[in-house]
Amino acid sequence: MDRRTFLTRGALIAPLAMAPAIPFEASASVVDRRVWDSTMRKWQTAKAKGHTFDMEYVDPLYEAEKAAFGRGHIYPDDPRYDEVCAWRDKRNYEAIHNRCEELADAEADAHVALLRMPAPDTAALRWKLDQTIEEDGEIALWCEEIALAIQADYRRLLPAEG
Repeated sequence: MDRRTFLTRGALIAPLAMAPAIPFEASASVVDRRVWDSTMRKWQTAKAKGHTFDMEYVDPLYEAEKAAFGRGHIYPDDPRYDEVCAWRDKRNYEAIHNRCEELADAEADAHVALLRMPAPDTAALRWKLDQTIEEDGEIALWCEEIALAIQADYRRLLPAEG
């Protein structure tokens, strides 16, 4: 698991349990493609912003801390913790970390909105199915509501076996 995944895993799971359901009729035979496309653009934009922020601020800070202290992410039980905290304070560590979390939350919210809404076509259904496997090959942990939305999509969009 990479550093960003570790930082954002909570941001991806929390919206599943806490966010209100998107008000879409899952059995609708016609899904407004414009709503899907708009939400997809929102997710792609949020993902790109998070990646850019990582590359410009988070990764360099992490690498600098690793170079200064022999590893990244020094925890309170380390005898150098006070020194690390002073080092982080000089580099706006907390503000950078908070912004990283905000960007991860925006990305997660748009991602969950897409997964919850009905897929307008089989290409969108394929995208949703692709989201069920993480980049590291692990199965994504989605809530029952999202699993049922994907099931409703394939039942609506794929021909029944005959």
